Amino acid sequence: MITVILIFKRIRSKIGLKLMAVFSLSLMLLMFFLLYAGKWLITELSDFHIAKNQAHMMDHAYESLSGLAREKTLRYNSTFQRIAASSSLLAKQAGFFLDHISLYGNTPLNPNENLRVYPPNGIFSNSAFEVTMVNYWGGTEISPEISAELNALSHADPLIIEAKKIHPECVASHIITESGIRRYFPNVHAVIELPRPEAYDMRNEGFYEMANPENNPARKTVWSRVYQGYEGNGLMTTASAPVYDKMGQYLGIAGIDITLDKISNHILNDKKLNPQREARSLFSFITDNTGRIIIFPLAYLKMFGLETEGDVPEHSEIFFEKSLADSSIPEIRKMAGAMIARDRQTVRVPLGEHPHVVFLNTMPSTGWCVGMVLSEKAILTSVRESLMPLNSVIRRTIIGFVSITLLLLFLLIVVSSVFPVKCLITYLNKRYLKFRDELMESYLQMQEDLEDDDLELGENLPMEGDPEKPDAEIPRDKTGVLANSYNKMVETLQKLNELEKEHSVELQKEIAERKRAEQEIRHLSSQLINIGEEGKKELAQDLHDEFGQTLAALHMGAETLLNAIPEEMSMHKQGMGELVGLVENLGDKIRSISSDLRPDLLDDLGLVPTLEWYIKEFLEQRQDIQINFQAVGLRRRFSSEIELVLYRIFQESLNNIVKHAKAGQVSVTLTYSHPNAIFVITDDGVGFDEHTRGRDGIGLLGMRERVVSVNGRINIRSAKEKGTSIRVEVPVVSDI
Repeated sequence: MITVILIFKRIRSKIGLKLMAVFSLSLMLLMFFLLYAGKWLITELSDFHIAKNQAHMMDHAYESLSGLAREKTLRYNSTFQRIAASSSLLAKQAGFFLDHISLYGNTPLNPNENLRVYPPNGIFSNSAFEVTMVNYWGGTEISPEISAELNALSHADPLIIEAKKIHPECVASHIITESGIRRYFPNVHAVIELPRPEAYDMRNEGFYEMANPENNPARKTVWSRVYQGYEGNGLMTTASAPVYDKMGQYLGIAGIDITLDKISNHILNDKKLNPQREARSLFSFITDNTGRIIIFPLAYLKMFGLETEGDVPEHSEIFFEKSLADSSIPEIRKMAGAMIARDRQTVRVPLGEHPHVVFLNTMPSTGWCVGMVLSEKAILTSVRESLMPLNSVIRRTIIGFVSITLLLLFLLIVVSSVFPVKCLITYLNKRYLKFRDELMESYLQMQEDLEDDDLELGENLPMEGDPEKPDAEIPRDKTGVLANSYNKMVETLQKLNELEKEHSVELQKEIAERKRAEQEIRHLSSQLINIGEEGKKELAQDLHDEFGQTLAALHMGAETLLNAIPEEMSMHKQGMGELVGLVENLGDKIRSISSDLRPDLLDDLGLVPTLEWYIKEFLEQRQDIQINFQAVGLRRRFSSEIELVLYRIFQESLNNIVKHAKAGQVSVTLTYSHPNAIFVITDDGVGFDEHTRGRDGIGLLGMRERVVSVNGRINIRSAKEKGTSIRVEVPVVSDI
């Protein structure tokens, strides 16, 4: 402290009292400016980090809610898929029995089955005590052809009964033919309630007409419009699969009636998930592919711009003859139109006092749209509550950092202000004098060298009258010679510089041309990869949809035939059993090929479950290789393009390990390290020489092209007898 006071006294004695006052005032103003700037910097940095965190959390919240809505839709869709598959199988089985009517039309499955006409309406029906209800209204009597058709279809009764039992949502299953036959389970003996065929014909019902060739040329399983069920079954719909014979003639439908009570209860209970949070901020609804409401909570109908007329029906919360296209809100009408064009979308619409977010997903089986609505204020409130502790920590950290920085800056200013200026000037003066002396010394040395060169040049000049050099022109000094040499050197350098510029321009053109060619090659390579993947996806879908269903029907028919063959025909029964085994093996092979081409798990569940499934399947076939798989830091799915690239690299790597590596241990690690995904595959196999891998490394080249197509990097390291390591790093931060 005493030293500082003495320094200030010395400065004051040198510069005077007035200059000292000016210096002190300037220092105070500078400190006030620094304090203000520090406060502003703390506020700006805090607000910036809080805004960035809030935006990141909002994106994460939207992504999570979108994934939740998608999972809910897929869960509902799986129910309809199972029922549609059963309906299709029932239709194929009915077609099979009608195709072989000569074999199955002689005797009914139930020998006691007997149809009698019900006089009030003229419809033939079996007894109420039979398991399956049978009706015929296509004529006034049962001809031999109709009798054979009734007998053949009776063999489908076990499958009709099984379809009802295996699906909890199923209310009834049935087969209706063009000839006017209906087989229905359970037997409700509905003949006493039916009017005469002239007044009512089931073949005119919507669920029957929409499956005929005119309305369903693709011959797919179709879903009827939702209708109010009977006997307390609530909302219902029917899956109708067309029945065709082997000649392609339309024979009728196989249908399964299901109740929507379970789904509607789940939808309507969404509004009760968290009643203490933002009032009634979360609810769900279902519409058909035209926007017509199927399930919708009554409490939110007015919010969507839809009004009820007259008395509210009993099932008002779940059934309306209204459409979102009738809404008085323009954004809702626009959303209803977009639902038809897009399978998945997130829409922000103004509802009530606050904006709401609607997550829409289409069920592939029915074409219906599942919507989940959430108040944006509720999302923002939840995000802010989650970020509150984090923002507090960030603010304290920034305040501490800026405070320490200002303190250090203040100390630096004080130390710099009280430092003796004279010492600095003296130091600079010494440096200048030293540099000047060195420069002068160099100059004198150069002058002495030039004088010595002049003396040597004078001694070598020719004498007067020398016969050998009579006309030689003697330069006066060496300066002229140096000047001429310098000029020639400058000319030479200028020519070289011009040549260098010409070569540089040509080189730049060649480099640009090569870059353009390389970009075109990479673009074409990326297109080829995409075309190949699309082809694999379509082929896998065709194998699954066409061959899979056909084989399922073939397997069911073969098993039915196997069970129908009496024990006395043991050779035929054994042969049919072998045929069933061949069909099962063929089905397994087709499923294996379809999974290799494009596994459904990759699109439905994502990369990690697909890799786990693939490793499990692989280890069941190869017990000599151990695979250790780890996924670290993955909180969300990558984009479908990134997941497909990493899955194909894993497939190719595992194939190379099996074919060439002779490895016993394989380590697979998938890590998310913002903003990249890092995928590492290592084995302890025989390895290969990196310098010669280009000769047979087509698979490795394909890996590299796939990674480059998504702006990633791949590093392959290997050595003889030291195994191989493949490291892939791809950016994923931009995928939502």
